[in-house]
Amino acid sequence: MFLPVPDELQRALDGLPCPRGVTSQPRWFLWNGSMSERALVSVVARTLRAVFEWAGVEGAHAHRFRHALATEVLARSGTEQDCADILGISASVVRKHYAKWS
Repeated sequence: MFLPVPDELQRALDGLPCPRGVTSQPRWFLWNGSMSERALVSVVARTLRAVFEWAGVEGAHAHRFRHALATEVLARSGTEQDCADILGISASVVRKHYAKWS
């Protein structure tokens, strides 16, 4: 399934600095390709906190946006497997946690 990215979001992503340790065009937005999973989680959490603060979104948490994405994919006729592929989980987890809302 193709996940469209709005132009405004693409411009914001294009403006991100390269991850630490990357000198050429990065393959990922927040990962340099070699840091540990623990370090990556820390970078992502710190980045999202800064984004939520900058945007003035009180009580924001990444999991809320994950749920919104899952329900949006399913509402737009995406399959449970499409949703699972996007979220990096199994279709059974999509059925258990997200499909009931669509």
